[in-house]
Amino acid sequence: MNARGQSTGFAASCWGFPYSREGLFGTRLTQPLVLELFIKYHGPIGLREAGKAKVMCFARSKSSRYPSRLIDEIFEALSQQSVSVSGTGAVELVIPMLALNIKTLKAQRVDVAQQVEKLLANYLLLEVLMSIPGVGIRCAAKKYSFASAMAPAFQLPPT
Repeated sequence: MNARGQSTGFAASCWGFPYSREGLFGTRLTQPLVLELFIKYHGPIGLREAGKAKVMCFARSKSSRYPSRLIDEIFEALSQQSVSVSGTGAVELVIPMLALNIKTLKAQRVDVAQQVEKLLANYLLLEVLMSIPGVGIRCAAKKYSFASAMAPAFQLPPT
């Protein structure tokens, strides 16, 4: 399963948060600060128990941007939560593990991108491929791997 699939599964597991699917988190669900909050506080029960001031203090220590808007939205949604779903406590056991997995996947994705860029740095036509509109690093990497694989068949010098 790719990182996007992991993110989607993680988002689906956060049903303990009201409006999480409708847009409370939206694309922010896998942002580093949100993942850190999930790792530390586990979910709605942990956030509620810690309190807004403590969560805000933690968020400020982890974020380079001012996180008050996000924290305000989280606690506003928590205050509107009137029904407690059975199993929320069980989900809070899983949420920090999933958040840590997503954080690790994102770091691995950055590492792989750096390794691919190093491999492609030796490819002479990389600048030409990257300058063609619609050709990005992924497409250039595919073309490079195809050309490298086909070089022996056509008796071309290796790239």
